[in-house]
Order: sequence, then C-alpha cells, then structure tokens
Amino acid sequence: MKNRSRSGSRKSSRRGSQSESDSMDAEIANLLSGLIEIDPDAPIITKTKQRTSITLSEVSPSPPVEADSESRPKRVALAARLVEALAKRDPKIDLRLIEKDDRASRATEDDFLGAFLIDNEWTRLRTPLNEAAELMYTHPLQRHTVLDGLTRFVTMDIDKDYPALLKDLAEQGALKGKEAIKRVLAGKPEELQALPLEAKRDLVRDIVAAAATADDNDYYTALAALYPHIELDPDFAQRDAAIRRRVENRIRDALGPDIRRWISLENKDRVVLLEKALKIHADEYGMGDRIPKITLSNTNEPGVKSCGMFDRIENEIKINSEWQRKWDDLDEALDTVIHENTHNYQNWLATKLADGSIQPDDPDYLQASLFALNDGYGYVQKQVPHETYKSQPMERHAWLAGGDIRNLWLTEAQAEVQVAVNELKQAKLHERYPTFERLEEAATSKNTTTIFSLIEGARKYIVDTKRDDEDTAVRERYVERLRNLQAHPALKYDVAAISLLITKIRTQDIATTDIQQEFEQFQQKADRDRT
Repeated sequence: MKNRSRSGSRKSSRRGSQSESDSMDAEIANLLSGLIEIDPDAPIITKTKQRTSITLSEVSPSPPVEADSESRPKRVALAARLVEALAKRDPKIDLRLIEKDDRASRATEDDFLGAFLIDNEWTRLRTPLNEAAELMYTHPLQRHTVLDGLTRFVTMDIDKDYPALLKDLAEQGALKGKEAIKRVLAGKPEELQALPLEAKRDLVRDIVAAAATADDNDYYTALAALYPHIELDPDFAQRDAAIRRRVENRIRDALGPDIRRWISLENKDRVVLLEKALKIHADEYGMGDRIPKITLSNTNEPGVKSCGMFDRIENEIKINSEWQRKWDDLDEALDTVIHENTHNYQNWLATKLADGSIQPDDPDYLQASLFALNDGYGYVQKQVPHETYKSQPMERHAWLAGGDIRNLWLTEAQAEVQVAVNELKQAKLHERYPTFERLEEAATSKNTTTIFSLIEGARKYIVDTKRDDEDTAVRERYVERLRNLQAHPALKYDVAAISLLITKIRTQDIATTDIQQEFEQFQQKADRDRT
C-alpha cells in the first residue's frame, strides 16, 4: 500500500522461567503419586532440554497419546486450528484463547488424570508454539516446514525433533543474518547492484532471519541499502506486464461510459465503479474469489494514511475518503484500488509459497519469495526515505501496477478538451467564459478528472448561456411590445402598471409564462377598445 505497516514489534517475547518448570515438575510428581503406580526402579521425572518425560510402571501403563483413538481426532483438530492461526500471521492473534478453548472442549468434570494430561500437553506445546509464531515472520521461506512440523508435533507423531528444529532455525538465522548485515553495510552500491537477483534474495532472507536479534539501526539500514538494487524478476515482470495491459483494456471499456460523472457521483456509486475495476483486476490475475471488500475509512483508522491500505486479515481495501482532493480524483481512486489489490495478489503468492503450492521450479518462485520476505519484518517504511520505501519488492510492484491505471482516458480527455475550446469560440462565448484560460491549459494537463470536469463545465456554460440569451431576447421583445401598448389611448390609466411590469422583467427573475399572462391582459384591453 502507499502507506501501510504491520503492527507489532520485531522483537520476540521472553519465555517462561526455569523456576516455573521446576515447580510444575513437583506438581506433576505429587499428582501422579495419588493416581497411578510409579515404577520404583525408574526416576519419576526425567528432565531434558526439550520436554518433561514420565516413566510409568508395567503394572499400570498409560498408553501414549498418539495411540489414543479418542484423543487423536481432537489433537488433529487442534493442530489444524493452530496451523491456520499461525499461517494468517495476525499480529493480534492470542494463542491463549486457542488454549482456553481446547481445554474447555476436552475437560471432563472430576477427571483429574485427564486434566493433568492436558496441563502437561500445553506445558509441552506453549514454548514451541511461541517460537513457531515468531518464525512465521523471521523465516518466511520456511513457513511450510515450520507448519508441517507443528502438525506432527501437536498430534504427537514426533516429539523432541521439532523444538530442536525451531531452535536450530532461530540460531542459524541469527548467525547468518549478522553476516549478511555486515556484508551489505560494507558493500558499495555498484557491488550490490551487480549481484544476481537470487543472491540479493538470499541476503534479504538472512537479514530478516535475524530480525529478533539484530540491532534495529543496522537491520533497517541494511535493508534500505539493498532494496533499491532489487528489481522485479525479469521473467515475472514480462508475464506481469502482459496481465496489466489486459487489465487496463478491460477497465477502460467497463468504466468508460461513467468516468465523466465521477466528480458528481455519491460515495456509494463511486464504490460500485471501483468494485468493477477490482473484479477485473482479480480475474486477470487468476485470484478467484479472493476479492477484498472496499470500505471507506478515514485517517484516524490505523494503517489508513494518505490514500488507503489492504488489510489481509479482514480481506478489505480501506480507502481514505476523507482526503477529499484525492478521493475526488478518479485516477487517484483507481490507482489506490489496483495498488492495494496488487498487495492482495502478492500475499496470495506468499500463501501459496507457504503451503507448498509454489515449488522452487515454479516460474513465480523467485518473485514470490521476494514478496514473502518483504512482508512483515522485511517491510520498511518510517525508517527510510520515500523513494527507498517505494523500491522494496512489494511496493515496487504495487506502485507500478497502480501507476499504469492512472491515465487510461488521458489521451481521450486531452483531445476532447480542444473540441470544447472550439465550441466556445464558435459560439462566441470564449471571451465571456470565466475559466476559458484554464480550459485551454487543460489540454496539456495530466489529471483526467480535472480535464473532464472542465469540459463538462464549459459545455454546461454554453447551453446555459444560449438558453439565457434566448430568454433575454424573449424578454426584450415583451418590453418593446409593452412600450407600444403604453401609447394606446385605451391604456392611458394603465401606463404605471405597464412600467412596473417592464421594471420587473428587467430586474427580477420573473418567468416568461407570467410575463406572457400579464402582457395578454393589457393586449386584450387594447383590442376591445379597437372594436
């Protein structure tokens, strides 16, 4: 979007303390001693870095949860819900609510062992869940790995390997990110520019992986130094340009009959036109039913700045209709809608990358990976100059798409304004028209809405002036005929009334039908005298 940000900090939250874990181990041991028989030859609690394990005796075995046919469907459902929640990357998501719902759905009154097992399970899940949620932002290209591992971990198909995987990803990310930041900050612009696109992508990948540990200033400075040198993937850009041309042609045809009325349309009617453009854009990009709702917002709503934003959580394009100058500009409104739906398309590609639909051999893979890395922790805004902000992969693509759509009717408008100029001259009204000079200058303007508004204003002036001139001529004919009646002998006592009527015709906006009615009364009186 033209002004957009993801709420939430880059820094990861702190984890639970060691003392809490020790206290919980003691609690587990006390509870077990009253419920099940403990193997006297085995330690009750065996602590590892990954989990707390419990060794039970052969006399009273407790079957592993993964083999529990009653528990497994609920675990599968829980895994699906957690994966869906993390995949959305909603900064407002509260995993505690999912935990609360899961506990409520599985708890049975007076089932102390069941309650203990649920507590133990969530103790095991909580830290890996938080770490996985953080990796959704720091490791965008490994989201599929993280989410697939989470599914297996929650359903108990694997155990200790998943926390180790998360730890390794985070630690390796911090190390590689440190080196990538150092390399970019030490590099010269021409050296960064000369790197292959895949190498630039890998640098962004490594920098973003260190988002939770790197120094903020170094982190954003490195991204700001790198983004201006990252063009769109040439193959992707060629395919994308062809799609954009089709979008332009279809929107030009679909909205053409209504564009001249934009300035006079009510907000709801403007939204209808923008929805037409939005559906065309989504259709050409093969997005199916991923069409956002257009809502009118204001500058007080988070994320909505000068123009608008795409809210991927709510699937809405929010337009700032209170910035009247831009909202009244058709080009600006269309630019905003196409720009923001381009972010919707980018998010769709990143989602397909995360779920495995886009593989490394896919022609969209390189560009989709750049979009995925740029979204979230790789996004820069307040920390950089505006031109640098526009150069990051998501914005480079969106500003290109929105800019293409701005002047679909400009050539037509510039030609038509010259016709309006000639019409004023032919009607000999150009010297009387107050904004004639501005109309002439509009022939070289780049603002389509302004040009069409001036054209409509000029043509309305011609019609109104001709009508007014014709009305004035009619009135003057009545004045002349009334003056002739003043000299009629039969109307010598009506001279004052006739003079008053003439004054009203000259000074007041009296209807011609009323003038005609009063005139006919005097004329009839004069005609009776002749007979």
